[in-house]
Amino acid sequence: MISVGIIGGSGYTGKYIVKFCNEHPNINEFDVYANKSAYKNIHDIFPDLVSEIENKTIKNVSELDLSHDVYFFALPHGESLKYIPMLLDNNKKVIDLGADFRLDNKDVFFKTYQINHPAVKYLEEKEYGLAETHKNYYYNLIANPGCYPTAALLSTIPIVKNYFANIQNIVTVSYSGLSGAGKKASPNLLFSENYNSVKAYNVGTHRH
Repeated sequence: MISVGIIGGSGYTGKYIVKFCNEHPNINEFDVYANKSAYKNIHDIFPDLVSEIENKTIKNVSELDLSHDVYFFALPHGESLKYIPMLLDNNKKVIDLGADFRLDNKDVFFKTYQINHPAVKYLEEKEYGLAETHKNYYYNLIANPGCYPTAALLSTIPIVKNYFANIQNIVTVSYSGLSGAGKKASPNLLFSENYNSVKAYNVGTHRH
């Protein structure tokens, strides 16, 4: 049986990791870690899960240690870099749903996020974890793709495999719901401000 640590477990992505871990037959325990939500109860953060999971106190991410077998990260870009290298150096398995290890090149990473990557070797020693196409994992780090790449890849990979010789170019058009921006409050992300509307954002500069 597996023990799991969920870092960033109080966000939208973290919520579904909690549900996944709670239902998985091979996971016998999990702990949730956060910053702003530390020491609150999960039921207070996600009242809709009261009937689904046992209530737990969320731990402070500063308490993160090596007691788990697998670690899920769901933190904003740059934040996971504070913890993941230490875990990998201690041979722990990490599944990062954030952006800190998706790219292969440190220069492209800096250009995209304006951060000097502190663990360059793990940009190479990782798996790009598009689960539907990637079945065998050889490294301890799985870097999951973001929402737009996932949608684009799952749509286009079968077409490319079957009609490669006939393809001249590929164009994708993607739309994201408001929850894609996370839980941080902002007037331009309020449902009432966006209801029945679509708008382009970060045109020409969006990292995805």
